Amino acid sequence: MAYAVVAYMVDEAHLLNICVHPSARGEGVGRYLLRHVLATAAHEGMSQLLLEVRVSNHAAIALYQNEGFHEIGQRPGYYPAANGREDARVLMRALGQ
Repeated sequence: MAYAVVAYMVDEAHLLNICVHPSARGEGVGRYLLRHVLATAAHEGMSQLLLEVRVSNHAAIALYQNEGFHEIGQRPGYYPAANGREDARVLMRALGQ
C-alpha cells in the first residue's frame, strides 16, 4: 500500500521517495509512514531529515509543513515533467527536538 526509501549519511537522513497507492490516498497512510520514518531516523541518531518535493505537489507540501518541515531551498529543473523540467522545493525538519 505504501513505501518509503531513506538514506542515512553521517547524521542526516534523506527521504528519497515516499509513495502511497492511489486507492489509499487521503486516509492518513502517508502521514503515518512519514511519522514512522521520522521516529526511526531520530532513534537511529539522525539530526535532521531532508527531502525534495515537486513545486506542483501541493498535497505533499501541505503534509510536510503540517509535520514541521520548512523550506531551505529549491532545485531548478530537478524533476522531469511532461513539458520539460519541474523545480523541487527542498524541505528540512530537525529531529530529536
